[in-house]
Amino acid sequence: MAAPVGFGRGAGFVMAGARFVFFRHPGLIRYWIFPWVINTGVFFLLCFAVWFYFDDVANWIWLPSQSTGAVGILMRGLHWVLAVVVAILMLGIAVVLMVLVGGVLAAPFYDALSEEVERLVQRGVDAPLSVSAFLRDAFRAVGLELVKLVLYLAALVPVWLLGLWLPVVGQVIATLAGFVFTVTYLALEHLDRPAARRGYSISRRLELLRTRFFAAFGFGCAVWCLMLVPLVNLLFIPVAVTGGTLLFLELDET
Repeated sequence: MAAPVGFGRGAGFVMAGARFVFFRHPGLIRYWIFPWVINTGVFFLLCFAVWFYFDDVANWIWLPSQSTGAVGILMRGLHWVLAVVVAILMLGIAVVLMVLVGGVLAAPFYDALSEEVERLVQRGVDAPLSVSAFLRDAFRAVGLELVKLVLYLAALVPVWLLGLWLPVVGQVIATLAGFVFTVTYLALEHLDRPAARRGYSISRRLELLRTRFFAAFGFGCAVWCLMLVPLVNLLFIPVAVTGGTLLFLELDET
């Protein structure tokens, strides 16, 4: 009898997804190469925007001091630190935008990738990409992604407001709650595709998440960490889609 899937094993499905999509079945590139090119182009455009405008944003928040002497040097040093923080925050926003917008635009491709991964696991035989099947499922996949994105943003708005209204304590709570929401969203995002293909109701999907929460949360944490690694984060979506599908197949059988 297989051991239950907990936090550690759930997180390990990210590496399992990487091995599966890049090494065991490299032909799957036909499913993720087009959205990868789009996402990468969008990300680098956003990076250029950050490079050109982060200093302007820092100046908008706080103009650099023109004073001379020790005080002036100190104030300009603090302004430089502010500019670095602004650049990091803007890069983080760029990654989030790439994930959210790219997830919606590329939903049909990643849904097709998830379906092919599932078919390979169950039958072990690769198949050509079906254009008719791709187009048939495209609108459903995009609509599903939009619904999940709206729900995610709706959950984060109260958390963001809490951080504004309650100094220090509210910001700590908002940071922790935002992390939990984001990680849970990342897990649900990539476990949901095979569940949707099976026609599982929303209540059944949430029940699967509730009863296998630690496994799903471990997987979401691993995906979140992967998002933070420069350049590697450009390849994290096909890895997450594949790993999430493999994890779902394991959880759905136990």
